[in-house]
Amino acid sequence: MILNRPLHFLITHDLPMAMPKKISILLFVLHLSSAEALIAQKYITSLGARLGEETGLSLQQKIAHDWTIEGILLSSWRNKDLGLKVLAEKHHPIIGRRFNLYYGGGVHWNYLNDSAKIYPSGLSGIVGVELSISRLNISWDFLPSFNIWYGDSDFTPSTAVSLRYILIKEKRKSVTGDYLKNKIDFRE
Repeated sequence: MILNRPLHFLITHDLPMAMPKKISILLFVLHLSSAEALIAQKYITSLGARLGEETGLSLQQKIAHDWTIEGILLSSWRNKDLGLKVLAEKHHPIIGRRFNLYYGGGVHWNYLNDSAKIYPSGLSGIVGVELSISRLNISWDFLPSFNIWYGDSDFTPSTAVSLRYILIKEKRKSVTGDYLKNKIDFRE
């Protein structure tokens, strides 16, 4: 009868030979994915160009675990306006810590080229994906803006690709090493 045999005997003799290997691979992949999920992005500071309906400069700075502040200084192809957007963004890893989904919101101010007295401003949202390869960060996003004060239109959608250079990389942390240091006192 199978039930009164030791567990190691069952794994090595009564199950197909490939089954323990498949279980080991599955457990290894689950371990890696859970460790990678603890860190959502691979950089602390990045700077680069935003290319799309509105073009300009983009600066991202990590402020907390999975959170960044992004400042975008931009000009629109539709008109000669100059704008500034400041957004808080939450990052979620899709595949490891190099490929992320992010979303967030913030505020924007625009300087209209034809009138220095009118400054359309309001709220902006953002949703996008990003990929970091070595020191290059590539992202695509959808950035809707809602003008609350002034402006010709209440809603302005925008999409763009951003190419950023990673100025400061995040140092990789050893999840198991930090855990063992906190649990084991080596002074004894």
